[in-house]
Amino acid sequence: MVTTDKTAQTLFEDALKGFEATMKATLKLQEDTTRMWTKVLDESAVPDAWHGRMKTVAEEALALTQTNVEETLKLLESNGSTSLDLMKKAMNVGDVKTYDDAQARFKEVWEDSLAHLQDSAKTVAESNAEAMKRWNAYVRKVGETLNV
Repeated sequence: MVTTDKTAQTLFEDALKGFEATMKATLKLQEDTTRMWTKVLDESAVPDAWHGRMKTVAEEALALTQTNVEETLKLLESNGSTSLDLMKKAMNVGDVKTYDDAQARFKEVWEDSLAHLQDSAKTVAESNAEAMKRWNAYVRKVGETLNV
């Protein structure tokens, strides 16, 4: 049973690392894009007032994006840890001696899994709502800054 548990845990950790690497690559892409636009604006014949506004807008967008990515990574880390614990519990269900004990442990794993799913869905919904509020406020601020 140890081999299966280790294999499942290793696969999950690898998947989590892959997703984290993807999120970091996405953040780097956004940072590079912001730098590129800043460079384009620096080199163009854009009036100084417009240039200053656009640079501020780009910096604020990057900070907002970084906050969203950091929150997502925290959520993934928390969910990964809880999921590993649930997987360990599920793997240990096979170590029971009686039918009643197996049924009780299986029910416990199911209940814990559903509670985790519910908590995760609630957390994701709250995180997305908060991100939308921040982006909405940001877009309004940009519109006011650029007189759009």
